[in-house]
Amino acid sequence: MELRDKRIAVTGAGQGLGRAISIALAARGAQLALIDLAAEALEESATLCRQAGGGASCHIVDISSPE
Repeated sequence: MELRDKRIAVTGAGQGLGRAISIALAARGAQLALIDLAAEALEESATLCRQAGGGASCHIVDISSPE
């Protein structure tokens, strides 16, 4: 599946399944908005995504909070 130039937001992207999904999407050329609470882990995920061939921006957000 070609995802070049598609923009995708991934929550929980700092580790585990969220990180794995992010890297898989990046490998297909997606531009990703990575979302998590852990800044350092999020930066690591972004680096891995860029190495896989996609673009990545980091967003520290608590999606469980309505504010």
